[in-house]
Amino acid sequence: MSAVPNGDLNNTSAERIRAEIAIDTAYQGLSLAIPASEDDAEVRRKYRPFVLEAEDAKSDWISQLELSTALKMVDTQVLKCGEDRLRVLVLHGSMRQRSYSRLLAYEASRILFRLGCDVRMYDPAGLPVKDDDHSHPKVQELRDLSKWSDGHVWISPEQHGNLVCISRDIYRSSSQADTTKDGSVQESNRLDSSLHWLCSPDTGSHPRNRSS
Repeated sequence: MSAVPNGDLNNTSAERIRAEIAIDTAYQGLSLAIPASEDDAEVRRKYRPFVLEAEDAKSDWISQLELSTALKMVDTQVLKCGEDRLRVLVLHGSMRQRSYSRLLAYEASRILFRLGCDVRMYDPAGLPVKDDDHSHPKVQELRDLSKWSDGHVWISPEQHGNLVCISRDIYRSSSQADTTKDGSVQESNRLDSSLHWLCSPDTGSHPRNRSS
């Protein structure tokens, strides 16, 4: 009797045992996004370009994602406990209106927004090339958003194996703050070293590859 072939595209013999995902019906299809009636109108206009109209949101694929476990955690451990929503700054490295990185940033923002995060997107249009002018309005705006946020989502195009200049300018402009929230610059310096490696074609310059 010949064995049933298992090719690379359908190698069921090597897969792990599947476990059914338990869906909490009380949270299935729920959205914890900040409603327009409770949101700051100026913040919504300026920093939430990813928000869809009500009718479009109903048919958006993100509204159909199975997120009941995460939604329950946010609802019971954050919102119902009176805690602040997680503040997330989303950054993208392209100024083109229909760039893939911008559109992907919209999708990521919508997922986080549905999960109850306070999401804001920074528009890099007008951000100057990194220099010593720290008083530029776009630089100050970026730094204020970085200080406001609890976390970042970075989405950047790739060009010839490197980050694009806009992404580097965004990082360099936002990383000039003297200290982090807890008064430490250690994490900022570590991220700076890693970003320098990403921007350099010489992979030998990565901190992990250095002998010192």
